[in-house]
Amino acid sequence: MNFLEIAKRVRQETGVTGDGPTSVASQTGMYKKIVDWVLSAHEEIQLKHNNWKFDWATFSTPLVQGTEYYSPSVDWSLGVRSWDWDSMYAYPTADGPMNRTWLTRLDYNAYRQTRLPSVQGRPIYVTWRPNKELGMYPIPKDGLTFVADYYKSPEVMSGNTFTPRMPEEYHMAIVWRAVMFFCSSEENPALYQVASMNYNNLLGKMETTELDGPMEAEPLA
Repeated sequence: MNFLEIAKRVRQETGVTGDGPTSVASQTGMYKKIVDWVLSAHEEIQLKHNNWKFDWATFSTPLVQGTEYYSPSVDWSLGVRSWDWDSMYAYPTADGPMNRTWLTRLDYNAYRQTRLPSVQGRPIYVTWRPNKELGMYPIPKDGLTFVADYYKSPEVMSGNTFTPRMPEEYHMAIVWRAVMFFCSSEENPALYQVASMNYNNLLGKMETTELDGPMEAEPLA
């Protein structure tokens, strides 16, 4: 389902009068609330875990000679939620990945104590600075390629035809969570119980099939 179809399904499940919304934009009243609840439900589900399979991606880029720190968003146009630190390697571009060197992650304090200014070469260490910049040491020399796997930042639905990247069979989880928001607002405990049961059932199935590796603890509020 796309954004508009999800909103329409929420309206249907809640019994709100009418056959809308006809668009996710420029709504007022209850239809505006429905659109907002859908957005909130979608965001909440994405934030439950850092390692949803549908958020996984791989990335490869040339490194810039003499550049130690990289901002994924600015330098590579990536929205990175978390890195798979065991996946990172660098190799001479001319040789190809068969001549790769795996990078070892150091926390930033250990990294600062290890690095020596102006030493260039093929990186063997990687770190994640507090400002969300990725650092590599030795500082990359010319002609290197960097490869890493990562999990994408949560997406925000926009426009009628926007389709969530989570698998289609779990889109109803967004619907039922939005219905729960409706029930809390409109004080409908009977419908809330039904929506909660359906939501938790779908979420449990999604956690079984769509988590990459062990289930992570839910982030603290």
